[in-house]
Amino acid sequence: MEDLLRLSFTEYHPSQHPCSTLLPDPLVQMSALPTGIYNFAWSGGTFEVQLRARNIFWCPQFPAAATWAFSAETQTLEIDWGKYGQYVLKVQGSELVGGVRGNESDWRKASFKRAFTPQEELVSGSAWMLHFENGVPFRIELRADGHFHCASYPGHFSYKLNSEAGTLAIEWGKYGSYDFTIDVEKKVLTGALRGNPASWRRCESKTTGKTTSKTTSKTTNPNPKPNRDSNPNPKPNPSPNTNTNTNTNTYTYRTPTRLRGAGSSTPSRSPPSCSTSTASTRTERPAAHRVRLRCGL
Repeated sequence: MEDLLRLSFTEYHPSQHPCSTLLPDPLVQMSALPTGIYNFAWSGGTFEVQLRARNIFWCPQFPAAATWAFSAETQTLEIDWGKYGQYVLKVQGSELVGGVRGNESDWRKASFKRAFTPQEELVSGSAWMLHFENGVPFRIELRADGHFHCASYPGHFSYKLNSEAGTLAIEWGKYGSYDFTIDVEKKVLTGALRGNPASWRRCESKTTGKTTSKTTSKTTNPNPKPNRDSNPNPKPNPSPNTNTNTNTNTYTYRTPTRLRGAGSSTPSRSPPSCSTSTASTRTERPAAHRVRLRCGL
């Protein structure tokens, strides 16, 4: 462990340290902080936070849009936690020690817990294009808080990652449950509808730049948009014996010459939406048809 703690962080790699504190002793200057999961302590307790790639700071217990930055020159970590405040911590031994910006008496401490697994690095907080048979690919998101999001088919859904098994399960409500196998090297998720392997699904990372898929579309759109008319779990066509005729009779309303039957002693009455002009000739129509011509009644 002593040799591990003295590694230059320019040579740092998650596979070199599966667990425990990783910050070097005070004699070693750190060029960068390792990304991963940290224990974050204060007077009210301890909880986990994440220093993610692209300087994204994330806390499942206190979610907010937040960033982090590390200065190798001053050995200082600065956290901008949005509505939860700003913090400044300095490397002290195997910990990061500091407090609220401008008020160090309101102390905070952080210690490295573990690195992200390759599956976590790929999946958590990522965007994908989901491909399915005879359909147009559309965007899905696997958010860091465990929520599954799809703008084309919105709702409150979730996913569960199993890093040890290299699998991912998506619970998509009325659209079904799906099981995927994670290919970290190719950045691809392959799977199917649970219980129906023939109903395949394939997710390609938005960072791969791939446009190929197993769809049968004859045209290629370089910037595919989500197809809101398609279903990620399409149902079979109706039975041939099912009546699918949805046509309804339509009628063209014409200005009636008289709203009452011929010979009626009741004077005619015209609704506001109908013209009061009469035609020179009138063709007698069945009573049922005359009822349809009563505008506004």
